[in-house]
Amino acid sequence: MRESVIIRAALPLFLGLCSTAQAQISAYHNVTAASHQSRFTSLSQAGYRPISLSIYGTSSSQRYAAVWAKRGGPSWIGFHGRTGSSFQTFYNTYRPLGYVPRILTATGSGSSVRFAGMFEKVGGSSWTRFGLTESQMRTEVKAAHKNGYILQTADVYGSSSSPRYVASFRKNLNNTPWNYAISSGASYPSHFNAFVQGYNRPVQVAINGSSRVLSIWHGTNSGGFYSYNNLSSSSYQSRVTQLGAQGYYPMSVQGTGSGSSIRIAVVFVKRETPLPRVFRTRGTAVASLAGFDAYVKKLMQDNDVHAAGLAVVKDCRLMFARGYTNAESGYPTTQPTSVFRIASISKSITSIAIHQQIERRPSSQINDLSLMVDFFPPITPKDRRTNSIRIRHLLTHMGGWDNKVLGFNPSFADVRIAAAQNVSLPITRMDTFRYMTTKENLQFTPNTDQKYANYGFRALGMVLENLHPGQTYETIVRRDVFARLGLTRPRIGRSLKSQAAAGEVRYHPKTPGIDQSVVSSNRPWVASQYGGWNQANLAAEGGWIMAAPDMAKVLASFDLNNKNPLMNSQSRDRMWESASSKFPATARGWWRRSVSSKGQKKLMMHHNGKLAGTSTLAVHRSDGVSFVLFLNKDIGLYDWPHGTALSQVADSVTSWPNHDLFPSVGITPFKRFTKGTAVSYGTGCRGSAGVPQHSLAGTPELGQLIQFKLVGAPRNTTVGLFLGLSKTSVDLGFIGAPGCRIYTNTAITLPVQSNSLGRTALPLTLPNDTGLIGAAVFTQFGVIDAPANRAGLTMTNGVQTTIGGWK
Repeated sequence: MRESVIIRAALPLFLGLCSTAQAQISAYHNVTAASHQSRFTSLSQAGYRPISLSIYGTSSSQRYAAVWAKRGGPSWIGFHGRTGSSFQTFYNTYRPLGYVPRILTATGSGSSVRFAGMFEKVGGSSWTRFGLTESQMRTEVKAAHKNGYILQTADVYGSSSSPRYVASFRKNLNNTPWNYAISSGASYPSHFNAFVQGYNRPVQVAINGSSRVLSIWHGTNSGGFYSYNNLSSSSYQSRVTQLGAQGYYPMSVQGTGSGSSIRIAVVFVKRETPLPRVFRTRGTAVASLAGFDAYVKKLMQDNDVHAAGLAVVKDCRLMFARGYTNAESGYPTTQPTSVFRIASISKSITSIAIHQQIERRPSSQINDLSLMVDFFPPITPKDRRTNSIRIRHLLTHMGGWDNKVLGFNPSFADVRIAAAQNVSLPITRMDTFRYMTTKENLQFTPNTDQKYANYGFRALGMVLENLHPGQTYETIVRRDVFARLGLTRPRIGRSLKSQAAAGEVRYHPKTPGIDQSVVSSNRPWVASQYGGWNQANLAAEGGWIMAAPDMAKVLASFDLNNKNPLMNSQSRDRMWESASSKFPATARGWWRRSVSSKGQKKLMMHHNGKLAGTSTLAVHRSDGVSFVLFLNKDIGLYDWPHGTALSQVADSVTSWPNHDLFPSVGITPFKRFTKGTAVSYGTGCRGSAGVPQHSLAGTPELGQLIQFKLVGAPRNTTVGLFLGLSKTSVDLGFIGAPGCRIYTNTAITLPVQSNSLGRTALPLTLPNDTGLIGAAVFTQFGVIDAPANRAGLTMTNGVQTTIGGWK
């Protein structure tokens, strides 16, 4: 069969892809190589370019299906009917010239393979492989994900017993979430449904008889699609007519078979590119804290994050609570109260609950050195060192488990654990404990090393249940931690999408995936984030869901010292102390870090969390400033750089607001607010420039700036502000100033000068001392005014200022 190659130059960009007519689409299928060549020539000369191409049939009787769109773009090269060696020569010739595969397709097997495709002159980093086995294909995809590449195009060919794959990868410049699947004809529908459940769309579906379906998926939204994978030629043509009338056109058409057994896989869309994102915020906007908005917006847009929640507290008050959405129109709008999975921040919650027990119970029941095994039914461990694991070791990741050496993470090994113990899914946390105790050795002697271990906190959750027989970990913590803070939203999350809590965000993994569910015995296929692990079993190590302000109140409670309803300051300090001199950054369920803030070192206690579709960070700074940031994508949030960056934003704030937003998000505040007031009393006496007037500007509340103001005085004259703690009324006629009165029992006199307009203002920042709340001060200006009277003095009215604030 004749080989063909056509090179076309770049054309002007054609706009408008909303319907079949607007997109100017031309599609055909089941045509011979000669017919394809003829259409290739005419369409390319008319300004069309292929967006989909499939070669199928046999090497001696090739058939083609193609979709062309009239649009501009980079220069491109098309080819078809090439053998493996000829295709390799073609690739070696044009790839150095900057041409990169946009479409690749193949048919046949053994030495009879034929290739077709289209290359675009876009340059950049890429690689292409053909003749891949399924194992080799998985290896290539894994490398692509690891190195930031995307599967641009692929096809499956070969025999049913020995399928082969051709694939090309490009640098993922847009950070598009993507994955692929290889399915049988029977399993593809369940794989398809699982991907769609995870908010993904197919961009290409290739078939090789009924033996293999190769699909490529993007975690983006282009506004809807229809996808079919086993259509006859007539059924495909019928769908084109039916859906074309609704504005859909085929984006990907792939064929397989020959003669009457030809089958078509197709994806119909109204547009190929994702819908535009609209960034929006909810919650009280605070001008002085706009730096936090800017930080989160950039983080989300740079990393393709759909939803975020940020809460900032200072001095036990919620200063900032915002929900952010960076998504297409119609996507659920994130509120400040939207609920997120918090992942491993749950460990800090568990640590609080354990330290509550240590503080409130006799040491004979539980203390730092209590042995783990004492809280479980008698089980003979495989490794005797298990008997030496203490509560402190569990809290500091020094219990003896190392997932790297072990080869798996026990929190996500449900299938392995169920099989080893001959139990059905879903397993229980006790199943995990029994397996880890009786089937596995420790990887190091407890207290000699530190390796991050989810499993140690799973054990701590079960310790709590042992201390409260008949009660679940969730019940205990909701009562002893969250209820004490007036928090009602936090709860242990659930795995399935259908079990999402009210107000819970969607989850979008960086790498979309599907798994067989571990939360039911029949193990249906699900999106990985909705059943790939047992969220309820993660409880103590990663199971909680809540809104950002909920966790912010937990952090704020530690600034109450011994008034903290959770624990006293001694327990807090013990929880936050370094595990040892060898591991100074490790605390008990927390991490420690020093940050530079305005020239001073401040201790930053923190924890982060990460699950597929989740990144979280909670930070408490020793000066009473805390941040909580939740995202619904697993980009990873860490103390550095993210916690440090948030700390720097806080340091840039010149004026913190004088409010508390806890009530606005349904949370009882720690502090009660007393409003400050300023009331004028008495009247001034007339002078040479009229009657001078005294007033107060600003908010008379703790930590706020106020100004004692004077207007109506002579220009450039000496003025005194009289300040006292009680009022009086004394007529100054006896010194020659009739009608002028002193209204304050003066304790302090502050001299100042009026300006050329006869005005002055004395600024004062009120101390942040709660003992001043409710206190009253009385002020009045005295003005030197020689022409006014025999005394050369006039007086203003008095002002009574009652100090308010948060207490």
